Parts: sequence; structure tokens; C-alpha cells
Amino acid sequence: MKSILFGCLLLIISVSANDKPSFFNPCSMNDADTSSCVAENIERIIKLGKNGFELQDIPAIDPVFIDSAQTPDSSAAVTLKQKFTNFTFSGVSDMKIIDIKTNFVDKCQIKVKNSLPKAIIKGDYEANGRLLLFQVQGADKFEVIMNKIKVGTIINCEFYEKDNEKYFKILNIKFQLRPENGHMSFPNIIHNNKELSQTVNDLLNENFLDIFNEFKSTIQEKLEEKFSIIANKIIGDHPVKELFKVE
Repeated sequence: MKSILFGCLLLIISVSANDKPSFFNPCSMNDADTSSCVAENIERIIKLGKNGFELQDIPAIDPVFIDSAQTPDSSAAVTLKQKFTNFTFSGVSDMKIIDIKTNFVDKCQIKVKNSLPKAIIKGDYEANGRLLLFQVQGADKFEVIMNKIKVGTIINCEFYEKDNEKYFKILNIKFQLRPENGHMSFPNIIHNNKELSQTVNDLLNENFLDIFNEFKSTIQEKLEEKFSIIANKIIGDHPVKELFKVE
């Protein structure tokens, strides 16, 4: 999602605090080039962080691994409880930044518009309830493929002081995933009925965007939590002066 993305100030250190990463270009916090400088660093670090930051024991960001997520009560059309476990979100390293706005003057906030050509969510699922005209109860592997995704990201942060040094932390990260189209597969969604399960899957894909929008907030929230944890773990011991040019 980080999107994922989530990175302006994030994921920019993969070495010890005393070493400046050669791949990171410190940005000014106050001039007209701040946003473009931050954008270049985000894309660079997202790609370098694909397999994780080994020196700091930071997990890979592509794919992102999530233990579990469960949907809340749904709408009238989809009164279905779904539980996703041991699933991954992949595609983040192909992120391209379309637009970025940074504000470090009267608040600490970064807004990013990203695009992803493709993202894949896959893992284990359980489903129980009513989906359109069908009573479903099933469990198996699942896969959701999203194409041509627009991603809106808002990163809210705050500055604070510790030991006479200025630091910052991430308060929250918000994502909005807007795929143009996609495909989903939930085999065995009607337990032990392969033919009817296929019929349900056909209907899911005929109504892909409507169905995806029913449970995407669950996925987004878990991505937000995951990236916030990783980001704060990375930046927690690094003062602002190591991340930006401090005039």
C-alpha cells in the first residue's frame, strides 16, 4: 500500500545512525524543491526496501505480510463475514509517484498520489454469510488481482524533542486504493460444491469493483497499521537533522 508508498520520511535509513546512506539525498524542509526531493527518495528507498532492511531487521515491504484481518458487518447486498489470514500484498516496489505535497511549516503532513500497475493480495480466507443471492460458507486460498491502481496516501506526523534533538514520529497513515479493474478468486466458497463455487466467483468478477469496495477498508487498515509500525521502527532513533538539511 507501504504506496505503499508511505514513505516520504520513512524507510530512508537502512544503515546505522552514524552513516549517511549513499542512496539518500537529504532534502531541505523549507524550499520549493522539497517535495520533488522527497519523491525521488521515496521511489529509491521503496525499491531498495523490497527485500527488507537486513541491517535493522526490518521486514520486506514487497510483499508485505499480514497475519490476519476480519471484515466488519457488511451492507445489505453483502452480509458476509470474511477472515483473511497469512496473506501478502505485493506490487509496492513498482509504485510511481504522480504528485506529492509536503507541509513541515504549520504541521507535519505529507500527501502523496501514487500509481501501481498491478497489485496482488493472496493468502487464506474463511467466509460465512450471504453474498448476493447465495448463502456461502467456505475456506481455502484466495487471490485478488488489482490493475491500474490509483493510491492516495496521507501521512500525519509530529515533531518532538528528546535529549535536545528534534525527532518526529508517524501518528497515522491513510490509504485509498482505487483499482480500475481486477480479478478475484475464492475457490471452495460454497463448501464442497465446485460448480456453484465457480458460479459465485463469476458473479464476484462481474461485479469486481463493488465487491472489492465492500472489503477493501479492512485491507487498507491493516496496511496502514503495518507501514506505521515499520516506519516508526526505522525512524525512531534518528533525529531530523540526519534526514533533512537543517538550515
